[in-house]
Amino acid sequence: MAKFDTRLKSILVKKGVITDEVGDQCLEAATSENKSFSEVLIAQGVAEKDIIGTISAEMNIPPVDITKLEVSKDVLQSLPEELATNYGVMPLARIGKILTVAVANPFDILKLDDIQLVTHCELRPVLSTDVTIRQAIQRCYHPEEEAVAGLLEAETDEGIEEVEM
Repeated sequence: MAKFDTRLKSILVKKGVITDEVGDQCLEAATSENKSFSEVLIAQGVAEKDIIGTISAEMNIPPVDITKLEVSKDVLQSLPEELATNYGVMPLARIGKILTVAVANPFDILKLDDIQLVTHCELRPVLSTDVTIRQAIQRCYHPEEEAVAGLLEAETDEGIEEVEM
């Protein structure tokens, strides 16, 4: 991941999204806190859309906002959750033998080749951040947990009446 983080930093500096000093500080923080570079950048106030947009323009790969997408069960079955988590990708759509996957690191060709072998599909990568991809994996592969959490948040103490017996 460190190689990708360094490459991402140089792209963001070149495009003027961050300064070299901020990039170096965030790289150090990412290493010491065992977080991804983009996660530290977002925590420092760099907009996720700026990160994605910059990589997208550099690599000529379309960006995607996966927080607004609903993914069908058929698509999720194309790539098991364990592999999606391990590779840090999120399957989004499948048309025939073409699988669209959200990736945070479009430079990792070996990972994309592995996914292609496992799914027996041609891949169409789109860009997102690793933070958003992890959240989407949790939300899409475990929708029941999301629903229960929503119900628990909606319920307040005011709606519960204590009865003594």
